[in-house]
Amino acid sequence: LSETRSVTDLAGNSSAAAASAPAVNIDWTQPVTTAGAVPAWSNGPVTLVLEATDTLSGVERTHFSVDGGPTRTYDSSAPPTFSDDGVYSVEFWSVDYAGNRETRQLVQVGVDATGPTLATRTSPSANPGGWNNDDVVVHFSCQDDVSGVAGCPADVTVTEEGADREISGTASDNAGNV
Repeated sequence: LSETRSVTDLAGNSSAAAASAPAVNIDWTQPVTTAGAVPAWSNGPVTLVLEATDTLSGVERTHFSVDGGPTRTYDSSAPPTFSDDGVYSVEFWSVDYAGNRETRQLVQVGVDATGPTLATRTSPSANPGGWNNDDVVVHFSCQDDVSGVAGCPADVTVTEEGADREISGTASDNAGNV
């Protein structure tokens, strides 16, 4: 910002125009930082990409903190990557060269690389010889401690005679693991 003013006194005399030196720079606007697309759940490593902009003084630096831990400076050449199973809360914000600090923002990163577990139970139970003489219901129970179960097979009723019958089912979790 450069401003030139001439001054006129009460007698009508005016002075030459003058400009401030050095120029005056004012930036009252905080920078804006955005996080790249982060899926609700991923079954592989997630790299968090942050992009900060500031139209006046420019972005001096971007900070982030994982799960309330220490503040770290973001480096776009080595962004944080999350590969262990879990849910991570990442706070991030930027500061511009005028000293304006952005309001902290929060993004959740969910990683679940482990498939769900699947167990079966039959009803009624087989007799001591390992046989049933009635229809048997195979009940599936599924569990996933990280992202949660997305799909678990319905019970299957076996009505046909036979030996060594295998009843199979597939479970899935919210990260796409099967």
